[in-house]
This record gives sequence, structure tokens and C-alpha cells, in this order.
Amino acid sequence: MSFTTTIEKVREGCFIDADGCWHWRGRYTGISPNYRQVRHMRRKLLELSRDKPLGRLWVTCTCGSDDSCVNPAHASPAKPAVVIRKSRPSLRADHRLRITMAKRAQGKLDIDKARVIRAKRADGVRQKDVADEFGVSIKTVQRIEQHKMWAEISPFGLAHGR
Repeated sequence: MSFTTTIEKVREGCFIDADGCWHWRGRYTGISPNYRQVRHMRRKLLELSRDKPLGRLWVTCTCGSDDSCVNPAHASPAKPAVVIRKSRPSLRADHRLRITMAKRAQGKLDIDKARVIRAKRADGVRQKDVADEFGVSIKTVQRIEQHKMWAEISPFGLAHGR
């Protein structure tokens, strides 16, 4: 049995809509397949149509359907990092700043305490002593001192020290 006949057999078991999407009905049973089965079938059909295994690549549906399409013409291989990055909405700088400020409101420190920590470190107080005084870790003191945490925000939206 050739690859083409295998793909055609699967196509026969699919509902084909107006956009050319193949909605697979499942194997041997009348029960609709779950997402994992559809994803597996989409991958296998793409491998058969390309005559080579995809290895570690993920398969994405490019037709914009509800991700139930198994048509190999509507599938595309991609690196996992690319798929994950595209699935998350990107955050604008002002949105990231609001999230950071909300998290900081719940913590042990505020911008005034961070300034005091920097001043104490500039005066030569040991990191361990400063960390014990404010109830934070030595790593937190280091990150504040390097302006990686609690960086001062300039009017232009740039952090001091970055």
C-alpha cells in the first residue's frame, strides 16, 4: 500500500468542509476523536505527504479552523519555541510595567527601600547585613544594587542601568 492510498483512506473517513478542511471522524468508532488523536493524525499525514519524519518539530494548523483539520496541505511544521511564542500575546512595555508594579505592591520592598539598600551598599555595608535588615536574600540585594531589580524609571520609559 502506497502513502497516497493511505492518505486517501484517511480522507475518505473525514468530513470535508467548504474551505477544504478535513475534519477527521476518528478510527473505527463513531465517537469523535479527542484533540490528542487529531494532533497525532495531522502529524502522521504530514509525514506521509513529505516522505520523511518530522523529528522534534511540532505541527501547526495553518487554515485557521478550530484545530480539528487533518489536511496535510493545511499543516505546517515548526520549532516548538516558535509555536509557543506565537501562542502568547506580546506585552507592550507599559503593560509589563503595570504588571511589575502590581507585583511589587505585594512584596517586602518598595522603591524607597531599594534606594536605601543602594545607599547602604555604597557606604560599604555588607550584603548579608543589608539582606538581614530588610528580610530579603543576598541575591535580591545584588540585583537591586546592579539595577536589575527596582530600577529607576526615567521619563522616557527607560530603566536606569540597563
